Amino acid sequence: MHLPSMKRSLFQSPGYTEILSALLFILLPLGFGGKEGMWAAMASFAFLIVLFLLRNEISINFFGLPFTIFILFSALWSESPHITIKWFFYFLMTLFISSLSKNQFPKVIKPAIFIVSISIVIHYIKGGSPYLTTSGRAGGTFFHPNAGAGFLLPAGVFSVYPRFDIPLFIVSLTGILLTGSRIVFSLFLFSSIVTLFFRFRKRMKIWYVFLFLIFTGLLFVALRSSPVWKRFSIQTFYSSFNVRMSLWKDTISAISENPMIGYGYGSFESIFPYFQKSGVYSRFPHSFILEILFSSGLLGFFLFAFYFYKSFEPSEKWRFSFIPLFLHSLFDFSLSAPANMGIFLTMISGKGFKKIRFEKPILYFLFLFLFLFGLSDFFFSLSKTRKSLEASIRWGEMAYAVFPISADRATMLSNLYLERFRKTGDRETIEKARRFAERAINIEGRNYSHYLNMGTIHLYLNDRKSALSSFKKSMSLYPQYPKLYLYAGELAFRDGMDSEALRIVEKGIFLEKILLSAENNEIIDIIELYRLKILVLKKYGMLNEVDKTKKDALSLGEIIRSKGLIERRTSRGRSVREALEEIRNM
Repeated sequence: MHLPSMKRSLFQSPGYTEILSALLFILLPLGFGGKEGMWAAMASFAFLIVLFLLRNEISINFFGLPFTIFILFSALWSESPHITIKWFFYFLMTLFISSLSKNQFPKVIKPAIFIVSISIVIHYIKGGSPYLTTSGRAGGTFFHPNAGAGFLLPAGVFSVYPRFDIPLFIVSLTGILLTGSRIVFSLFLFSSIVTLFFRFRKRMKIWYVFLFLIFTGLLFVALRSSPVWKRFSIQTFYSSFNVRMSLWKDTISAISENPMIGYGYGSFESIFPYFQKSGVYSRFPHSFILEILFSSGLLGFFLFAFYFYKSFEPSEKWRFSFIPLFLHSLFDFSLSAPANMGIFLTMISGKGFKKIRFEKPILYFLFLFLFLFGLSDFFFSLSKTRKSLEASIRWGEMAYAVFPISADRATMLSNLYLERFRKTGDRETIEKARRFAERAINIEGRNYSHYLNMGTIHLYLNDRKSALSSFKKSMSLYPQYPKLYLYAGELAFRDGMDSEALRIVEKGIFLEKILLSAENNEIIDIIELYRLKILVLKKYGMLNEVDKTKKDALSLGEIIRSKGLIERRTSRGRSVREALEEIRNM
């Protein structure tokens, strides 16, 4: 007797599951690489469609739920609740997609590595990153070259295990070279060599060594023409190490003040300036361990460690490919990109997948909110690219309406309304700018930039007392940002509060040595603070102090010139050279 077989849908057949899994991991770095934009939003929509088609093939990782639920609850005390909520959904998404690691993950991840490498090559051809600290380096679809390089790291293992894949090795290595990441380049080669050793340790032959020497020579030639080469020097390594040490020291100090539950996942950028003592600023702590401790405290750290310990399956040897990415995350911010966190947790998650009672409602809940996040990002991208101010405002309002708990969106709308007020002088418009600025402060009360925005609005409302109060508040939240002292000092000076202006300016100038030792480029605004101090001293008739201050300013100017920053624009909209010329003539 033959029982009738259950009919499977097209997307449930093994072949299509593998194809859709590969497509899902291709869309992951395109939509969740951390670089906001219209194309990233569209890629995230496509990602959700593919995930929906795979809904019957995926299940949630039960061991990761405690950590993920803790992230959700941490939004209650988070300094940046809107970002914490986003990360909750990113982690929840990963708990589902990590179940696809059983569908030949080393095979399905390879197309994604090819696509990311190609995007990095295209980005490099177009000129790479425009920013001073990453100039000439390429990041592709990622927010930073180091994050893009991190996504390619597992290719060091997958290109030689379980079988050789020379095209994958060459393409991924090319991408890594163009990112200019020294750590990733070193880890990539090291992981490849170690994997080769363990694969052939029982049958090593002399010709393997010969081929390795030839390969090393070719690699050296490629390295000489890549952005990585100029970053391989004792001076740059020493400078980078010192910066990281200072950053880690300040981060540990912040953790010690709230060690149990942290400040909320994703809140580092907004809250860290308050704890900054060394003059080193970063959006991330350059260490995944410190980021977990900063964001979720010891409780979150132990929940994540539990997730890792219970989920990892050591019998599947390919899963050890997580090690290079993990090592990189100890010294950089590769896991600060949701896409990298996605492949990292997928590689370590070999056990713990269970069908729970409310799995489908949770999955559809995830679809809904990721769709809303993507839609908000899409509208936000349209707002930034519109030539018409009114069109920018309309799209910005739609972006905020879709995700109304975003402090960033509220500040964006506030700035747009402020720009409209400058053009029209309409009183209702400036009031809207003020309301959105207040909304941003209510959502993210310890972010200095929101108070800076509010201070600017108070100036247009002719409420100079409130403006000065807002600028001082921003100074207290980011005490090592000379631009804030400049704004507050100029306002106090214009209002005749000379002693207050002098106190503010001298406090800002005190940052000079700290910023120089940290190689912080914000040092250029110290020149403008010297100029303001000279104006105050002249008003007091202190001519000897004026001469001394001019000498100090010109001496700092020479240091800035030696750093190649003489043409950089200060917060007053002019170059350092122009500011120094005015000081000479005062």
